[in-house]
Amino acid sequence: MAETLHVPDKHQARLKEVDIPVSTGKGDDKKETVFKEKLPMSLADAIAFEGEKEVFKRYLNSLVIYLQGKQRVALGEKKSGTGRRRAPYMESLGL
Repeated sequence: MAETLHVPDKHQARLKEVDIPVSTGKGDDKKETVFKEKLPMSLADAIAFEGEKEVFKRYLNSLVIYLQGKQRVALGEKKSGTGRRRAPYMESLGL
């Protein structure tokens, strides 16, 4: 039997401040920075902090992007040497 997800109250949601890198452009036009943001530490914390509907919408958007990526690979559009790195903020959250 599946476990019930305990969702804390919004003010009890556990958040962790992480560094998130961002960049725009390429070559000489490339601009980079790192900013700090508080991210939820679990699914229950995300639901408590953002609301069930918003978390579900973000999940669906991420799932579609993931599935599109799999189809691109199947179509042979992946270029060699373009593997993605694991995001440091995911590692800092233990994911």
